[in-house]
Amino acid sequence: LPFQVLGRLLGSESKDSNSSVISTICSGASAALKAGLFSLRSGWRTSLRPVSGGSLQGVGGPLQRTLQLHKDWVRSLAVSKDGNLLVSASNDLSVKVWDLKRDCRLILDLLGHENQVYTVDVCGQDLVVSGDKEEAILWSIAEGSLLRRWPGFEGQLSVVHALGLAHAAIAAASEVKVFATSGSSSEAVCKCDHEVRVAALASSNLPGGSPAEFLLACGCEDQQALLWRIGPPSSGGAAAKRGARPKAGAPTPTSSVLQAKIIAKLNVGNQDCRAVHLSPSGNLLACGNDDTVLRLWQVSAGKGSDPLVQEYCSTKEVHSDWIHSVSVAKDGSFVAFCLRGVT
Repeated sequence: LPFQVLGRLLGSESKDSNSSVISTICSGASAALKAGLFSLRSGWRTSLRPVSGGSLQGVGGPLQRTLQLHKDWVRSLAVSKDGNLLVSASNDLSVKVWDLKRDCRLILDLLGHENQVYTVDVCGQDLVVSGDKEEAILWSIAEGSLLRRWPGFEGQLSVVHALGLAHAAIAAASEVKVFATSGSSSEAVCKCDHEVRVAALASSNLPGGSPAEFLLACGCEDQQALLWRIGPPSSGGAAAKRGARPKAGAPTPTSSVLQAKIIAKLNVGNQDCRAVHLSPSGNLLACGNDDTVLRLWQVSAGKGSDPLVQEYCSTKEVHSDWIHSVSVAKDGSFVAFCLRGVT
């Protein structure tokens, strides 16, 4: 809020007798904004940008659309990687698909859940995976139809996540199961066991790994985030870790069997870790915690078989409430996050 008000002041030209006071404030503020940097106690320097037009609207401009066809709370949103589609999940038992390139019009209303839909993600350009408290559903965007149900989880389902183009990771209680989105089998191709409930999932390429491998981050309710290597059982050799091409006939990310291996257990705060996100290359991990601190970790190819993970920085004594969502820009230059009740 201080910087929003400051943006308004910088855009004003007061003729009041006290304008010298405002001028003094604006002069100092302009210098700070021109430098574009704000130092935190941790030593991390974050870029601040003035709001546009001297108003309370942010740099991105005014609100473009309000989508109001859901009849109850919207619980989760996901955008396709090409930016063409928005998918929303709601307490009204529906999953809706919106075309962002054509006036945000509704193109699909997917009905099939029997409970409130808490979580949703887009798999490639053709598939959507969504989950309520008891089951996950795989949908075809092209056909607008239900392809598969994944029921029978032990404990309440918490989050679904697209793992590459051919798999979906589904967290229920302390277990994460990975399913193939193609083929006829409804059995998990691998699973990751944790000690407590998993609240957040994120994935990326594996730094220094082969094209057949993924890095999976799991935010847990025990102050920890776990990093997993997901890949074919034959992956893991030193050549693969240096990014070598897999041999002819070697498994690809669409293999029917995958193997999960823990590569790091990170202490990410004093309370639950409800938000994790990875840059596409996997070199930056962001973790949001109920203790109000955002923490960043660098992930790089190690000399051994596993990547090297090092804490990069944190934003202590900056935020006022728990962080429930976080996202890293494609090039890793920005991190966006939401606090409870605040964007």
